[in-house]
Amino acid sequence: MSPAPSDPAAFGTGPLFGPGSPYVPAALLPRIRARENARLDVALTAIARRDLERGWGNPSLGDALAVLDPTDRERLLLLPDFRRWVARVIRATHPHSEPDAALPVQVQAVWNQLAVPWLKTPASERGNLWLLVFGGGQVPFPGTGLRLTQAPAGRRIRIFLDRDYLYFHAENGVMFGDMPRADFLAAAAGAAPPPSGFAAEPRLAGTDIEVTAARAAYTMLQPPSTALDDAIRRLSARWPGGHGLVTALIRRIQVDPHPELNSKSVSELPGVMILGGHVRDPAGIAELLVHEAMHLLIYELARLEAILPALEEPRHSPFSRAESRPAYMVLHGAASFLAQAIATARLADDRAVAAAALARECERLASAESELRAHIDAHGTAPHPFVEAVFGEMAAFRRAAGCAAPQKG
Repeated sequence: MSPAPSDPAAFGTGPLFGPGSPYVPAALLPRIRARENARLDVALTAIARRDLERGWGNPSLGDALAVLDPTDRERLLLLPDFRRWVARVIRATHPHSEPDAALPVQVQAVWNQLAVPWLKTPASERGNLWLLVFGGGQVPFPGTGLRLTQAPAGRRIRIFLDRDYLYFHAENGVMFGDMPRADFLAAAAGAAPPPSGFAAEPRLAGTDIEVTAARAAYTMLQPPSTALDDAIRRLSARWPGGHGLVTALIRRIQVDPHPELNSKSVSELPGVMILGGHVRDPAGIAELLVHEAMHLLIYELARLEAILPALEEPRHSPFSRAESRPAYMVLHGAASFLAQAIATARLADDRAVAAAALARECERLASAESELRAHIDAHGTAPHPFVEAVFGEMAAFRRAAGCAAPQKG
Protein backbone atom coordinates (compact mmCIF):
# COMPACT_ATOMS: atom_id res chain seq x y z
CA MET A 1 0.00 0.00 0.00
CA SER A 2 1.37 3.42 -0.90
CA PRO A 3 2.25 5.68 2.02
CA ALA A 4 0.06 8.75 2.40
CA PRO A 5 1.87 11.93 1.41
CA SER A 6 2.36 14.61 4.03
CA ASP A 7 0.96 18.12 3.89
CA PRO A 8 0.90 19.24 0.21
CA ALA A 9 2.76 22.41 1.26
CA ALA A 10 5.79 20.21 2.02
CA PHE A 11 6.30 19.59 -1.69
CA GLY A 12 8.39 21.98 -3.79
CA THR A 13 10.44 23.32 -0.88
CA GLY A 14 13.85 21.87 -1.78
CA PRO A 15 16.92 23.56 -3.30
CA LEU A 16 15.41 23.78 -6.79
CA PHE A 17 12.10 25.47 -5.99
CA GLY A 18 12.50 26.55 -2.38
CA PRO A 19 13.53 29.92 -0.91
CA GLY A 20 16.89 31.23 -2.06
CA SER A 21 17.14 28.98 -5.12
CA PRO A 22 19.23 30.56 -7.91
CA TYR A 23 17.08 28.70 -10.45
CA VAL A 24 13.67 30.17 -9.76
CA PRO A 25 12.72 32.61 -12.56
CA ALA A 26 13.13 35.73 -10.43
CA ALA A 27 16.78 34.83 -9.90
CA LEU A 28 17.48 33.54 -13.41
CA LEU A 29 15.65 36.07 -15.60
CA PRO A 30 18.26 38.86 -15.18
CA ARG A 31 20.89 36.53 -16.66
CA ILE A 32 18.57 35.57 -19.52
CA ARG A 33 17.86 39.23 -20.30
CA ALA A 34 21.58 40.05 -20.23
CA ARG A 35 22.21 37.29 -22.78
CA GLU A 36 19.39 38.46 -25.02
CA ASN A 37 20.62 42.05 -24.75
CA ALA A 38 24.07 40.96 -25.91
CA ARG A 39 22.60 39.04 -28.85
CA LEU A 40 20.45 42.03 -29.78
CA ASP A 41 23.57 44.20 -29.88
CA VAL A 42 25.16 41.69 -32.27
CA ALA A 43 22.09 41.83 -34.53
CA LEU A 44 21.88 45.64 -34.50
CA THR A 45 25.59 45.96 -35.28
CA ALA A 46 25.22 43.61 -38.25
CA ILE A 47 22.17 45.54 -39.50
CA ALA A 48 24.05 48.84 -39.31
CA ARG A 49 27.18 47.47 -41.04
CA ARG A 50 25.14 46.16 -43.95
CA ASP A 51 22.91 49.24 -44.10
CA LEU A 52 19.83 47.01 -44.12
CA GLU A 53 17.36 49.72 -43.06
CA ARG A 54 17.89 52.10 -45.98
CA GLY A 55 14.83 53.21 -47.91
CA TRP A 56 12.12 51.87 -45.63
CA GLY A 57 11.09 55.16 -44.06
CA ASN A 58 11.10 53.91 -40.49
CA PRO A 59 13.21 55.14 -37.57
CA SER A 60 16.50 53.42 -36.88
CA LEU A 61 15.93 50.26 -34.89
CA GLY A 62 18.79 51.11 -32.58
CA ASP A 63 17.38 54.57 -31.86
CA ALA A 64 13.88 53.20 -31.37
CA LEU A 65 14.96 50.48 -28.94
CA ALA A 66 17.01 53.03 -26.99
CA VAL A 67 13.97 55.18 -26.16
CA LEU A 68 11.53 52.43 -25.23
CA ASP A 69 10.32 52.28 -21.68
CA PRO A 70 12.75 49.95 -19.81
CA THR A 71 9.89 47.65 -18.78
CA ASP A 72 8.71 47.35 -22.39
CA ARG A 73 12.24 46.68 -23.58
CA GLU A 74 12.79 43.95 -20.96
CA ARG A 75 9.51 42.34 -21.92
CA LEU A 76 10.39 42.51 -25.60
CA LEU A 77 13.67 40.68 -25.01
CA LEU A 78 11.79 37.61 -23.78
CA LEU A 79 9.02 37.49 -26.38
CA PRO A 80 9.21 34.40 -28.63
CA ASP A 81 8.85 36.30 -31.92
CA PHE A 82 11.47 38.89 -31.00
CA ARG A 83 13.99 36.27 -29.90
CA ARG A 84 13.48 34.34 -33.12
CA TRP A 85 13.92 37.58 -35.09
CA VAL A 86 17.26 38.26 -33.37
CA ALA A 87 18.41 34.69 -34.05
CA ARG A 88 17.36 34.98 -37.71
CA VAL A 89 19.30 38.23 -38.20
CA ILE A 90 22.43 36.79 -36.53
CA ARG A 91 22.31 33.67 -38.72
CA ALA A 92 21.62 35.58 -41.92
CA THR A 93 24.45 38.08 -41.36
CA HIS A 94 27.09 35.53 -40.37
CA PRO A 95 30.11 35.75 -42.72
CA HIS A 96 29.53 32.18 -43.91
CA SER A 97 25.81 32.59 -44.58
CA GLU A 98 24.41 32.51 -48.10
CA PRO A 99 23.30 35.91 -49.49
CA ASP A 100 19.67 36.65 -48.64
CA ALA A 101 17.92 39.24 -50.79
CA ALA A 102 14.91 39.21 -48.46
CA LEU A 103 16.97 40.22 -45.43
CA PRO A 104 15.95 43.93 -45.49
CA VAL A 105 12.29 42.85 -45.40
CA GLN A 106 13.00 40.50 -42.50
CA VAL A 107 14.76 43.33 -40.68
CA GLN A 108 11.76 45.63 -41.10
CA ALA A 109 9.32 42.90 -40.03
CA VAL A 110 10.35 43.52 -36.42
CA TRP A 111 8.50 46.83 -36.52
CA ASN A 112 5.24 44.89 -36.21
CA GLN A 113 6.56 43.91 -32.77
CA LEU A 114 8.01 47.31 -31.89
CA ALA A 115 4.99 49.34 -32.96
CA VAL A 116 3.06 49.18 -29.68
CA PRO A 117 5.92 50.07 -27.31
CA TRP A 118 7.14 52.68 -29.84
CA LEU A 119 3.75 54.37 -29.99
CA LYS A 120 3.94 54.89 -26.22
CA THR A 121 7.00 57.13 -26.60
CA PRO A 122 7.17 60.85 -27.47
CA ALA A 123 9.56 59.92 -30.28
CA SER A 124 6.67 58.34 -32.18
CA GLU A 125 5.17 61.76 -32.80
CA ARG A 126 7.92 62.70 -35.23
CA GLY A 127 6.82 60.75 -38.28
CA ASN A 128 5.22 57.78 -40.00
CA LEU A 129 5.58 54.12 -39.17
CA TRP A 130 5.49 51.46 -41.87
CA LEU A 131 4.33 47.95 -40.95
CA LEU A 132 4.27 44.78 -43.06
CA VAL A 133 1.06 43.12 -44.19
CA PHE A 134 1.06 39.34 -43.79
CA GLY A 135 -1.06 36.59 -45.35
CA GLY A 136 -4.78 37.17 -45.62
CA GLY A 137 -4.43 40.92 -45.28
CA GLN A 138 -3.45 40.61 -41.61
CA VAL A 139 -1.20 43.11 -39.82
CA PRO A 140 -0.17 41.38 -36.58
CA PHE A 141 1.28 43.06 -33.52
CA PRO A 142 3.12 40.07 -31.98
CA GLY A 143 3.36 40.06 -28.23
CA THR A 144 -0.02 41.73 -27.85
CA GLY A 145 -2.31 39.18 -29.51
CA LEU A 146 -3.76 42.11 -31.46
CA ARG A 147 -3.97 42.12 -35.25
CA LEU A 148 -5.47 44.38 -37.88
CA THR A 149 -7.68 42.31 -40.16
CA GLN A 150 -8.47 42.80 -43.83
CA ALA A 151 -5.82 45.42 -44.44
CA PRO A 152 -5.91 46.94 -47.95
CA ALA A 153 -3.90 45.21 -50.65
CA GLY A 154 -0.18 45.89 -50.61
CA ARG A 155 2.86 44.75 -48.69
CA ARG A 156 2.82 47.64 -46.18
CA ILE A 157 0.54 49.98 -44.31
CA ARG A 158 1.43 53.37 -42.85
CA ILE A 159 0.51 54.56 -39.37
CA PHE A 160 0.53 58.32 -38.85
CA LEU A 161 0.15 59.90 -35.41
CA ASP A 162 -1.38 63.37 -35.15
CA ARG A 163 -2.73 64.97 -31.97
CA ASP A 164 -3.00 61.62 -30.22
CA TYR A 165 -4.97 60.11 -33.09
CA LEU A 166 -3.67 57.20 -35.15
CA TYR A 167 -4.41 57.24 -38.87
CA PHE A 168 -4.02 54.06 -40.91
CA HIS A 169 -3.14 54.40 -44.60
CA ALA A 170 -2.82 51.87 -47.38
CA GLU A 171 0.48 51.82 -49.24
CA ASN A 172 -1.14 53.85 -52.05
CA GLY A 173 -1.89 56.63 -49.54
CA VAL A 174 -5.63 56.02 -49.07
CA MET A 175 -6.69 56.32 -45.42
CA PHE A 176 -8.77 53.37 -44.22
CA GLY A 177 -9.09 53.94 -40.49
CA ASP A 178 -8.38 56.10 -37.46
CA MET A 179 -8.71 55.91 -33.68
CA PRO A 180 -7.40 57.54 -30.50
CA ARG A 181 -3.94 56.30 -29.64
CA ALA A 182 -5.13 55.51 -26.10
CA ASP A 183 -7.80 53.14 -27.44
CA PHE A 184 -5.27 51.26 -29.55
CA LEU A 185 -2.78 50.95 -26.67
CA ALA A 186 -5.50 49.81 -24.26
CA ALA A 187 -6.56 47.05 -26.66
CA ALA A 188 -2.93 46.00 -27.16
CA ALA A 189 -2.53 45.75 -23.38
CA GLY A 190 -5.63 43.58 -23.09
CA ALA A 191 -7.38 46.29 -21.08
CA ALA A 192 -10.08 46.97 -23.68
CA PRO A 193 -11.86 45.07 -26.47
CA PRO A 194 -10.22 45.24 -29.90
CA PRO A 195 -11.31 48.30 -31.94
CA SER A 196 -13.32 47.97 -35.11
CA GLY A 197 -11.27 46.24 -37.79
CA PHE A 198 -9.03 44.48 -35.25
CA ALA A 199 -9.10 41.04 -33.64
CA ALA A 200 -7.34 39.82 -30.51
CA GLU A 201 -6.29 36.44 -29.14
CA PRO A 202 -7.32 35.71 -25.54
CA ARG A 203 -4.85 35.81 -22.66
CA LEU A 204 -4.55 33.41 -19.79
CA ALA A 205 -6.35 34.81 -16.75
CA GLY A 206 -4.30 37.36 -14.82
CA THR A 207 -1.19 36.81 -16.94
CA ASP A 208 0.55 38.13 -20.03
CA ILE A 209 0.37 34.74 -21.77
CA GLU A 210 -1.28 34.67 -25.20
CA VAL A 211 -3.46 31.68 -26.12
CA THR A 212 -3.49 31.00 -29.85
CA ALA A 213 -5.12 28.30 -31.95
CA ALA A 214 -7.36 27.59 -34.85
CA ARG A 215 -10.84 28.42 -33.62
CA ALA A 216 -11.88 24.78 -33.91
CA ALA A 217 -9.29 23.90 -31.29
CA TYR A 218 -11.27 25.74 -28.66
CA THR A 219 -13.90 23.01 -28.72
CA MET A 220 -11.61 21.21 -26.27
CA LEU A 221 -11.95 24.13 -23.83
CA GLN A 222 -15.62 24.95 -23.47
CA PRO A 223 -16.26 27.81 -23.11
CA PRO A 224 -13.00 29.02 -24.69
CA SER A 225 -9.98 28.93 -22.35
CA THR A 226 -12.01 28.29 -19.17
CA ALA A 227 -10.03 25.15 -18.33
CA LEU A 228 -6.78 27.03 -18.87
CA ASP A 229 -7.93 29.91 -16.70
CA ASP A 230 -9.00 27.51 -13.94
CA ALA A 231 -5.65 25.76 -14.17
CA ILE A 232 -3.66 28.96 -13.68
CA ARG A 233 -5.90 30.03 -10.79
CA ARG A 234 -5.39 26.69 -9.05
CA LEU A 235 -1.65 26.97 -9.43
CA SER A 236 -1.69 30.47 -8.02
CA ALA A 237 -3.69 29.36 -4.99
CA ARG A 238 -1.98 26.04 -4.26
CA TRP A 239 1.56 26.31 -5.56
CA PRO A 240 2.69 29.92 -6.04
CA GLY A 241 6.17 28.70 -7.02
CA GLY A 242 4.76 26.67 -9.87
CA HIS A 243 2.56 29.57 -10.90
CA GLY A 244 5.63 31.83 -10.97
CA LEU A 245 7.53 29.29 -13.08
CA VAL A 246 4.72 29.22 -15.65
CA THR A 247 4.03 32.94 -15.85
CA ALA A 248 7.71 33.89 -16.05
CA LEU A 249 8.73 31.43 -18.77
CA ILE A 250 5.66 30.71 -20.93
CA ARG A 251 4.77 33.57 -23.24
CA ARG A 252 2.40 31.80 -25.61
CA ILE A 253 0.23 28.69 -25.42
CA GLN A 254 -0.71 27.18 -28.77
CA VAL A 255 -3.76 24.95 -28.43
CA ASP A 256 -3.65 21.83 -30.60
CA PRO A 257 -6.81 19.66 -30.54
CA HIS A 258 -4.94 16.45 -31.41
CA PRO A 259 -6.41 13.90 -28.97
CA GLU A 260 -3.15 11.97 -28.51
CA LEU A 261 -1.00 14.98 -27.68
CA ASN A 262 -0.39 16.04 -24.08
CA SER A 263 1.97 18.97 -24.45
CA LYS A 264 5.36 19.86 -25.84
CA SER A 265 7.96 22.60 -26.09
CA VAL A 266 11.17 22.88 -28.10
CA SER A 267 14.39 24.80 -27.70
CA GLU A 268 13.91 26.65 -31.00
CA LEU A 269 10.65 28.20 -29.76
CA PRO A 270 11.59 29.96 -26.51
CA GLY A 271 8.56 30.83 -24.43
CA VAL A 272 6.12 28.72 -26.48
CA MET A 273 4.14 25.76 -25.13
CA ILE A 274 1.90 23.56 -27.27
CA LEU A 275 -1.07 22.14 -25.36
CA GLY A 276 -2.70 19.07 -26.88
CA GLY A 277 -6.20 17.69 -26.61
CA HIS A 278 -5.48 14.62 -24.49
CA VAL A 279 -5.77 16.37 -21.11
CA ARG A 280 -8.72 18.70 -20.61
CA ASP A 281 -9.36 19.04 -16.87
CA PRO A 282 -7.91 22.09 -15.06
CA ALA A 283 -5.73 20.07 -12.65
CA GLY A 284 -4.22 18.04 -15.50
CA ILE A 285 -3.62 21.17 -17.56
CA ALA A 286 -1.93 22.85 -14.57
CA GLU A 287 0.45 19.90 -14.29
CA LEU A 288 1.30 20.19 -17.98
CA LEU A 289 1.90 23.94 -17.66
CA VAL A 290 4.45 23.31 -14.92
CA HIS A 291 5.99 20.42 -16.84
CA GLU A 292 6.61 22.49 -19.97
CA ALA A 293 7.74 25.55 -18.02
CA MET A 294 10.44 23.36 -16.48
CA HIS A 295 11.58 22.28 -19.96
CA LEU A 296 11.78 25.96 -20.94
CA LEU A 297 13.82 26.71 -17.82
CA ILE A 298 16.37 24.02 -18.71
CA TYR A 299 16.61 25.30 -22.28
CA GLU A 300 17.29 28.78 -20.94
CA LEU A 301 19.91 27.56 -18.49
CA ALA A 302 21.62 25.43 -21.15
CA ARG A 303 21.98 28.57 -23.30
CA LEU A 304 23.87 30.20 -20.46
CA GLU A 305 26.24 27.42 -19.41
CA ALA A 306 27.09 23.72 -19.79
CA ILE A 307 24.97 21.81 -17.29
CA LEU A 308 25.83 18.21 -18.21
CA PRO A 309 28.78 16.44 -19.87
CA ALA A 310 28.32 14.52 -23.15
CA LEU A 311 24.78 15.79 -23.74
CA GLU A 312 24.05 13.46 -26.65
CA GLU A 313 25.44 10.27 -25.13
CA PRO A 314 22.60 7.72 -24.95
CA ARG A 315 21.35 6.71 -21.51
CA HIS A 316 18.39 4.73 -20.26
CA SER A 317 15.33 6.93 -19.74
CA PRO A 318 12.45 5.84 -17.49
CA PHE A 319 10.28 8.52 -19.09
CA SER A 320 10.39 7.25 -22.67
CA ARG A 321 9.21 4.24 -24.63
CA ALA A 322 12.54 4.29 -26.46
CA GLU A 323 15.28 2.09 -25.05
CA SER A 324 17.58 5.09 -24.63
CA ARG A 325 17.57 8.87 -24.94
CA PRO A 326 20.35 11.47 -24.96
CA ALA A 327 21.58 12.20 -21.44
CA TYR A 328 20.42 15.80 -21.81
CA MET A 329 16.85 14.61 -22.39
CA VAL A 330 17.04 12.30 -19.37
CA LEU A 331 17.83 15.40 -17.32
CA HIS A 332 14.91 17.19 -18.99
CA GLY A 333 12.61 14.32 -18.11
CA ALA A 334 13.80 14.13 -14.52
CA ALA A 335 13.32 17.85 -13.85
CA SER A 336 10.05 18.30 -15.74
CA PHE A 337 8.36 15.20 -14.30
CA LEU A 338 9.60 16.18 -10.84
CA ALA A 339 7.93 19.58 -11.24
CA GLN A 340 4.78 17.91 -12.55
CA ALA A 341 4.70 15.50 -9.59
CA ILE A 342 4.99 18.41 -7.17
CA ALA A 343 2.05 20.02 -8.94
CA THR A 344 0.12 16.75 -8.57
CA ALA A 345 0.77 16.75 -4.82
CA ARG A 346 -0.12 20.41 -4.45
CA LEU A 347 -3.28 20.38 -6.56
CA ALA A 348 -4.84 16.99 -5.78
CA ASP A 349 -8.17 17.04 -3.98
CA ASP A 350 -8.04 13.29 -3.27
CA ARG A 351 -4.87 12.59 -1.28
CA ALA A 352 -5.23 8.81 -1.57
CA VAL A 353 -5.26 9.01 -5.37
CA ALA A 354 -2.34 11.43 -5.23
CA ALA A 355 -0.38 9.06 -2.99
CA ALA A 356 -0.58 6.25 -5.56
CA ALA A 357 0.48 8.58 -8.38
CA LEU A 358 3.39 9.98 -6.37
CA ALA A 359 4.61 6.51 -5.41
CA ARG A 360 4.79 5.56 -9.09
CA GLU A 361 6.61 8.80 -9.89
CA CYS A 362 9.08 8.18 -7.07
CA GLU A 363 10.22 5.02 -8.86
CA ARG A 364 10.81 6.80 -12.18
CA LEU A 365 12.57 9.72 -10.55
CA ALA A 366 14.83 7.38 -8.56
CA SER A 367 15.73 5.52 -11.75
CA ALA A 368 16.51 8.80 -13.54
CA GLU A 369 18.67 10.03 -10.66
CA SER A 370 20.68 6.81 -10.65
CA GLU A 371 21.16 7.04 -14.42
CA LEU A 372 22.26 10.68 -14.29
CA ARG A 373 24.67 10.06 -11.42
CA ALA A 374 26.19 7.13 -13.33
CA HIS A 375 26.53 9.30 -16.43
CA ILE A 376 28.26 12.10 -14.52
CA ASP A 377 30.58 9.66 -12.72
CA ALA A 378 31.49 8.01 -16.02
CA HIS A 379 32.82 11.35 -17.25
CA GLY A 380 34.74 12.11 -14.07
CA THR A 381 32.97 15.38 -13.33
CA ALA A 382 31.07 16.80 -10.41
CA PRO A 383 27.37 17.48 -10.91
CA HIS A 384 26.58 20.99 -12.08
CA PRO A 385 24.91 23.02 -9.29
CA PHE A 386 21.62 22.90 -11.18
CA VAL A 387 21.77 19.11 -11.38
CA GLU A 388 22.63 19.01 -7.67
CA ALA A 389 19.58 21.17 -7.02
CA VAL A 390 17.44 18.71 -9.00
CA PHE A 391 18.81 15.83 -6.92
CA GLY A 392 18.17 17.82 -3.74
CA GLU A 393 14.61 18.58 -4.79
CA MET A 394 14.10 14.87 -5.51
CA ALA A 395 15.24 14.06 -1.98
CA ALA A 396 12.79 16.63 -0.56
CA PHE A 397 10.05 15.15 -2.74
CA ARG A 398 10.78 11.63 -1.46
CA ARG A 399 10.60 12.80 2.14
CA ALA A 400 7.28 14.55 1.58
CA ALA A 401 5.85 11.57 -0.36
CA GLY A 402 7.20 8.95 2.05
CA CYS A 403 9.21 7.17 -0.67
CA ALA A 404 12.46 5.25 -0.34
CA ALA A 405 15.75 6.71 -1.50
CA PRO A 406 17.20 5.39 -4.78
CA GLN A 407 19.61 2.48 -4.66
CA LYS A 408 23.27 3.42 -5.03
CA GLY A 409 25.61 1.78 -7.50
